[in-house]
Amino acid sequence: MLAACVATIVLSSFSGTLSSLENPRNEAKAKTAAKDWTGAESAWEAVTAQNPTDATAWLELGRARYMEKKYAEAMDPLQKADYLGVSYPWDMPYFQACCYALSGKKTEAFAKLKDSIDLGFRNLRDIPNDEDLKSLHDLPEYHRLVDDEDVSKLNRIDGLTHDIRFYQRELKRLDYREKYLGGTGVDHFADEFVKALPSLTDNQVMVRFMEMGALMGDGHTGIRPMHGSSDGLPIAFVSFNDGLFVTSTTPAQKDLLGAKLLAIDGHGVDELLPAVSKLFGYENSQWVLAQGPRYLRKPRCLNGLGLTPSDKSVLLKLQQDGKQKEVTLNADANDPDATWIRYGNQGPAEKPLAYRHRDKPFWYEYLPETKTVFFQYNAGSDAPDQTVADFAKELFGFVDTHDVDRMVVDTRFNGGGNNFLNQPLVLGLAASKINQRGKLFVITGKNTFSAAMCFVTQVDRYTHAIFAGEPTGSSPNFIGESIPVDLRYTHMSGSISDLYWQNSVAMDHRKWISPEIYIPATFAAYSKNQDPVMDAIMAYHE
Repeated sequence: MLAACVATIVLSSFSGTLSSLENPRNEAKAKTAAKDWTGAESAWEAVTAQNPTDATAWLELGRARYMEKKYAEAMDPLQKADYLGVSYPWDMPYFQACCYALSGKKTEAFAKLKDSIDLGFRNLRDIPNDEDLKSLHDLPEYHRLVDDEDVSKLNRIDGLTHDIRFYQRELKRLDYREKYLGGTGVDHFADEFVKALPSLTDNQVMVRFMEMGALMGDGHTGIRPMHGSSDGLPIAFVSFNDGLFVTSTTPAQKDLLGAKLLAIDGHGVDELLPAVSKLFGYENSQWVLAQGPRYLRKPRCLNGLGLTPSDKSVLLKLQQDGKQKEVTLNADANDPDATWIRYGNQGPAEKPLAYRHRDKPFWYEYLPETKTVFFQYNAGSDAPDQTVADFAKELFGFVDTHDVDRMVVDTRFNGGGNNFLNQPLVLGLAASKINQRGKLFVITGKNTFSAAMCFVTQVDRYTHAIFAGEPTGSSPNFIGESIPVDLRYTHMSGSISDLYWQNSVAMDHRKWISPEIYIPATFAAYSKNQDPVMDAIMAYHE
C-alpha cells in the first residue's frame, strides 16, 4: 500500500505568461488522473524543469515513478519534495522506506521507516498491513518498532509495563509539548508507575494511565477510562456558576433532574473537581469545569482516585426543592444517549434560541423585530444536507439582501471538529456589513474548544466583534490534534496532540478569550428558560 502523502500546495511567484506555466501542470495532472504513469512521469519532469521550487510537482514525479515500479529513480524527487516541505516531516521518509523495501533493500528500508516513526509517523497500527513493507516482517527489530508483538500471554506486571513504556514512547515521539518544549516529567512518572505496579489495583492503574496523559497539559492529549458495557451512573452533571446540577438522567432516575450535587461519598464538590482534574489535560480552569463533571459519574475513576470505597455504587448528597437528601446509585448505565431525559424537555415553556437546535451543526434565524440574525455554530462539520461553505453563502447572502442591523454568533456549545471548514464563515464575517462594533457579537463559553477555538480566535483577530458570555475552554494559541493511541495489553485508548495551532499573534499568551460582556451561566437562569447573555446583547448600546 502506498503511503498516504498529504501534499501541501506550494505557492510561488513567477514571471512570464500564465499559460506557459499552466499547460505542463494541467497535462501532468490529467495524465495522473488517467493513471497514465509513463505520460505522467514525463509531464511532471517538464513541470519540475520549469519550476524546481514546486514541492508538489516533485512529489507527483516520485509517485509516478513509484507506480511504474521505478523505485530507485523515485528516490531523488521524493528527497527534493521532502526538502521543500511538501508534507509532514515523516511522510517522505515513509514513502522512501516503501521504495527501498520493494527494491529488496531491507536495511535501508528499515532505517527510513525508523526515521519516519521517530519524526512522528501517526498511523502506527497501519504499518503491519502495508504490503510494501511486508519484506521487513522477518526482522525482530521491526516488530519492536511498530509494537505488534503478541502481548496476550504476558503476565499482569509485564503486560502493564509494556503498555506504560509504549505510552511513554508515543508521548515522547508525538506529543508537541513533550517533543519541543519538554518539562512534562513523563519519564519520572513512568518509572515510578512501573515500580508501583505490584501494589496497584486495576482502577488505580487506569487512573495512573490517565494521569500520565494529563501531564502533557492540553485538552486533546489523554487516555480514556476503561469501561465495560455499562459502568457509569444513570445521571449526568453540568457545571454552572451556582453549582453542579443534574441535567440528564435515565428514565428511571428522572426525579433527580434539577438536583444540585453537594457531595459524593462524603467528598464535597470543592474537593471532587480538583481531584478529577488530574485525569485529563487542560489549558485553563474553564475546561476543568466543562470536562470534570463527566468523570464524576464514573465510579471506577473515583475509586481509583481513592474518593469512593466502591466502583459499583456511590452515595450522593443532593439538594433539591430546598431540601437535602442522600441517594445511592449503582454504576449500571451507559453514557448519555437519545433515551435519556434532559432537564427542560418537559413542559410548555418555550426554550431560548440557544437550546432549540443543539442537534444541528449550524443554523440561523432572523428576528425581524430587532433586525437581528442569530447564528448558532455548534460543530465544525458539514450537515447531512448542506456543507459549511454552502451555509456560509446562504447566511451572508441573507444578511446582504435583508434589513439586518445585528448578528449574534453563538459558539457556547461548539466543542470543535474540522478547523478547515471555518474559513468561509470567518471571511464572510470580516467582509459583512455587520462587521462593526456594536453590530457583531460572539457568544463563547467553557465548551468553546478545539476547532471552535480556532474560529473564535480568528473572528476576534479579524473582525470588530464584541464577545459575550463566559471565557473560552482553551487558549487562542494552543497545542491540539487527536492522533489515536491504543494500549494493547490494557485495551485502553486515547489521543495525542502533535500540532501547535497559532491562530492569533505569536505573543498572545492569553489563557482564554475573555468576554467584554461577562455573564456566567447559571442554573437559576437555565431552569427558568432564560438566556441572560442574549438579553444583554439585545440591550447593548455603544
